[in-house]
Amino acid sequence: KIHHVKEIMELMTYLTKDIRFKDAYEEKKKKGMVIGNMLEWLNELEEKRRQEGRQEGRQEGLREGVLRGMIGLSLKKYKRGCSVDEAADALENNPEEIAGIYAAIRACGADSTPDVILKWMEENKKTQPVMI
Repeated sequence: KIHHVKEIMELMTYLTKDIRFKDAYEEKKKKGMVIGNMLEWLNELEEKRRQEGRQEGRQEGLREGVLRGMIGLSLKKYKRGCSVDEAADALENNPEEIAGIYAAIRACGADSTPDVILKWMEENKKTQPVMI
């Protein structure tokens, strides 16, 4: 049996500024689990972090895809001469977000692709990502 696990996890939390070490220890303790092999447990923690990272990546990719689609649709509305309010109404989105997209379209040019406009928006923080 490993001794001083709590202290080790607190030290890891302090050194890495990552509270998941301490949280993982507390979770195991609540479940009444004994930590017998520190290396196995750390590998388990690492795998859990990888899974969380992959899930976060998927969610970010989905949000980016939705925003890219909204930019593409807004670009079409812009090229057709729709006002911000008309585009927002047609796309069922708020006018503030469409105004941000329109500003990015004007900055990049109406001939730009949604990817170029998205990149410009990310660099200039003109709008928040579309929430799903």
